[in-house]
Amino acid sequence: MTCCAALAGAARGLIPDARGWLYSKSSWFLLALSGYGIIQYVFLPPWDAGWMRAVNLSSVGEPTAFRVRVFGSLESPGPYAMVVAIFLVLSLHRLVFDGFGVMRLLPVSLGFGAVFLSGVRTALVGLFLILLIAVVKSGRWRLVPMAVSIAFGLRLLASKIFSFVGAESNVLSADRYSLASLETDRSLLARLDLLRSVRSAVSEPLGTGLGGARADNLVLDLLVSLGPLAAIISSLLIVIVVARSISGSVLGLSGAFGLVSVFLAVFSLSSAILLTTSGLFVALIWGWSLGDRDSRLAAPEREAFQASGA
Repeated sequence: MTCCAALAGAARGLIPDARGWLYSKSSWFLLALSGYGIIQYVFLPPWDAGWMRAVNLSSVGEPTAFRVRVFGSLESPGPYAMVVAIFLVLSLHRLVFDGFGVMRLLPVSLGFGAVFLSGVRTALVGLFLILLIAVVKSGRWRLVPMAVSIAFGLRLLASKIFSFVGAESNVLSADRYSLASLETDRSLLARLDLLRSVRSAVSEPLGTGLGGARADNLVLDLLVSLGPLAAIISSLLIVIVVARSISGSVLGLSGAFGLVSVFLAVFSLSSAILLTTSGLFVALIWGWSLGDRDSRLAAPEREAFQASGA
């Protein structure tokens, strides 16, 4: 309910629009978040290891360096990868449209590394989809070699990690990023199994309640927990957000957060993003995007981007 109130408040302008501030500070947020994630993977601070043992967080690996999927200061790798990716999209936007620079390139490089180390494949798929949308809508084909370089860099990082860790890691391995083990991929099989619960969930008009079984998909989770009406409303919300984001320009503040909104829609396919600790952040971003009265670039702003080489 808190996320719904936040989304509605942001859309109606009752909550101050902080997108400009978030955009201007995105590189610093990304540097801090991704830097800590990489440190967590290489050294695993004792407080993180102790927390893993206390809550029995075995699904993300062992409480040992190089044998864990990074989760930063959040409760699991999923929310961590999502928040890092949000600031990664904003930082990429600044890097491409505001100009290159070491202090913009470094956080982006660390950000992709941190998302990779989280082992959240949906985040990587969403990020490359955003790059594709940005290329098509902006006509900036120089993004293509950038995407190729990023893919090559991740492949190099993967080979180094997998050769170092070897068979000791059962959570972050080559199989996790390959198509060869789809038949035994427990994460994929669990998500496919969610589809079997749709028929029984439809028969419950008000759902089974938030205290029941949960689904790693926003729409399905609301369908099971709160019933068909909540699932229909959430589906319409996602469609409207994506439609507004894709139809508008990718330039400017609205364009940057439009790309973030599309990424979050993709990420919602594998996570109930509004029902996590970072769900309030997602609700605000979607609310501000929905309440944006002019998602297309204003003339002065368009001229400024064209002058910079758009």
